[in-house]
Amino acid sequence: MKALIFSLILLTLFLGVAMLLHGEPGFITLNYANEWVIETSLALFAVTLIGLFLVLYLGTLLISWLLTLPARFQVRRQNRRNANAAKTLTDGLIHLIQGNYSQAEKLFTKTQSNADLRFISHVLHAYSAEQQYNIKVRDQNLDHASNIGSEEKTTIDIIQAKLLLTQQQPEQAKILLEKLADNNNSRKNSVLILLAQTYVELSEWSGLQTLMPSLKKQKLLQTTAASGLEHQLWLGQLSETQTCDDAIMVWQNLPRQAHKQPDIIASYAEKLISGNANEAAERLLREAINHSWSDDLITLYGKVHSENLDKQVAHAERWLAQAPDNPNLLLALGRLSAKAKLWGKARSSLQTAIAIKPSAEAYQALGRLLADTGEMDEAYNCYNQGLQMLAEETLSAPDTTEMTDTTHEQVPALMRHIS
Repeated sequence: MKALIFSLILLTLFLGVAMLLHGEPGFITLNYANEWVIETSLALFAVTLIGLFLVLYLGTLLISWLLTLPARFQVRRQNRRNANAAKTLTDGLIHLIQGNYSQAEKLFTKTQSNADLRFISHVLHAYSAEQQYNIKVRDQNLDHASNIGSEEKTTIDIIQAKLLLTQQQPEQAKILLEKLADNNNSRKNSVLILLAQTYVELSEWSGLQTLMPSLKKQKLLQTTAASGLEHQLWLGQLSETQTCDDAIMVWQNLPRQAHKQPDIIASYAEKLISGNANEAAERLLREAINHSWSDDLITLYGKVHSENLDKQVAHAERWLAQAPDNPNLLLALGRLSAKAKLWGKARSSLQTAIAIKPSAEAYQALGRLLADTGEMDEAYNCYNQGLQMLAEETLSAPDTTEMTDTTHEQVPALMRHIS
């Protein structure tokens, strides 16, 4: 296009010169050593000169085009190869999504010779091998991908850490992520979030607490992946305390918003109850329930044995007026009434709780009450029904090889009372 425009400009110039010389053409003489003499009109000389220039210019363009022809053929051939490789990679990805891992691996192998697609081909090949539990092939492809470049090496390390976490190997993931966290790279935010999740897996709450300022500085706690980390930290710090005094110290150092979370309040209350700090536990739970209703806190309140049980019973009855059909509240009232030796009220509350929603805990509490009042046959029946409910709950759980903490506490208690 540029050559065409240039030619048109020269043609226009030529016509302009011809029109100027039409009326007075003039003459020009070329003399070389008095041996060669050429005389011609100025118009013909100008036309010849312009024509010669055009021939040279177009000839130069033709030669340049011919010289670059092999390179252009090479580029076109490479573009065709890239297009075919991209299609092969896409087909491999489709097979990977469909679960045809062997076919996907064959296609990914074909694209690993392409420089532009080598990295993603090795990564997808590694993922496909992971789905088939072929650890050797997976690691080989990850190694190949990590050798492509420094930024790619960081990406592969992050992928490796995620795979280690998936394989329940948080210790190895921690070593890798801590090393990455010490380096400045464009993926540091992803590394910090993964490292925080690894600390949660390992219950290393001191490590998570050390990491928390960096997470807040980078504003990562607002992301979906990091949401709840701070909450898990608070729960973890309480759960790892060994004594009641330790729990009190941790509670006092927790931020104000943590004191409003029912599960954190429950965790702290359990520590107080196990440390016989019943007065503090009663006050904590009562104030929390009055502020925000929670069935878990209600259940815990029924396990507190303060010095003024009559006052506890009165509080529970006041709540019952607001929620008369709440089985957790009825269970708590029944337990408190039994501790206060209010046998009639305790029996009525527990029977009503079972009628509304039968539970192993309610049967256990009623069985204990009946045993304390000498009704052993009825107590045995309650314990037996409680054990049956525990068995049903255990069998219906997603993982039947594990029992909840409540189950571990209840089975020995039920067996002890039955025997």
